[in-house]
Amino acid sequence: NTGDKQYKYNDTKLLMGLKGDVNLDNKVNQIDATLILKEVLSLEMSGKTILSDTLSKSDVPEEDALELSYFLGNVDESNDIRFAQVDSTYLLRALLKADMTPDRVITEEIWKSIIK
Repeated sequence: NTGDKQYKYNDTKLLMGLKGDVNLDNKVNQIDATLILKEVLSLEMSGKTILSDTLSKSDVPEEDALELSYFLGNVDESNDIRFAQVDSTYLLRALLKADMTPDRVITEEIWKSIIK
């Protein structure tokens, strides 16, 4: 009887956020650009992340927070696992460009004009 079939599915996660929101506070601002630079420097100097304390205050489960932060901070969508110094520059340029628009929001058009 086809009505008695059981369907199994795998558990999947869907994490969403704003492009550029490194600290996962649902805002994109200069703090995110600064955190990119601090994290890159910390990883280069000590091999340790400095984002854990900052991300523990977010609503994202702790086991996913760092990965999501790296993903959202990788604004140029490079093949790197995480963001790089250049992402901080792109982020600041996008913020500056957005500040010159009436709604002060970084749109996809702004990202495309910054990252070529």
